[in-house]
Amino acid sequence: MDSLVIQIASYTEQALNFTWLPLLIWTLIGVPAWFFLRMAKNVHPQYHYHGRLALIFALPAGIIFLGLLQAAESLFFPEAPAQTMKFVTITAPIEIGVTASEPSASIALAEYFYAMTAVLFFSGILYLMTRFLAQWIQISRLKRTLTFLPISQSFKLDTANQKLAAAHPRTIRLAFLDDEVVPVTFGFREPVILLPASLRHDSGKCNLAIRHELVHILYKDFITHA
Repeated sequence: MDSLVIQIASYTEQALNFTWLPLLIWTLIGVPAWFFLRMAKNVHPQYHYHGRLALIFALPAGIIFLGLLQAAESLFFPEAPAQTMKFVTITAPIEIGVTASEPSASIALAEYFYAMTAVLFFSGILYLMTRFLAQWIQISRLKRTLTFLPISQSFKLDTANQKLAAAHPRTIRLAFLDDEVVPVTFGFREPVILLPASLRHDSGKCNLAIRHELVHILYKDFITHA
């Protein structure tokens, strides 16, 4: 068990030594930018949206860029082989029958810290994957209980929404749910829009909600959010 903890701590230490610089740079830039977006109420919502997406993608992009730089450095500027010294060994003619006991592998406090960091990190990944899987199962069950029709056949669209729907290469389907739900869209290969039934008889509000969801579909936000 101790050897496993030490091995995990070693891998985590190497990962942190590799990622601490982009993490620091991202924190120094991202925290002020995030506070600015929180305080700037007059900024257009589209800039808010794309600004937050940029903050999210900046960290993995920085880590990938640093990895490419190090790979290029090792490829074009390989380290010179270390000069080894040769020793002449002389074996004693008499064997001494004293066997030293192997030292026990003791775990330092820093190794515990690195191991716990790895456990927390992968626990977070497992939690998010489980949550995503639960949402996917919930959506799949919901799709089996509803009847989705092409958006042009299920509701009278205004001219702007007709143009947006026609701009998408795939057929967008629409369904109304009896429960009071927030309008939502999901699916990439088969994009669908789910609206509450209370909007069915309000043409203005329904077209406004549909336009909002059509923009999400056109920008492929379902993949981004996933």
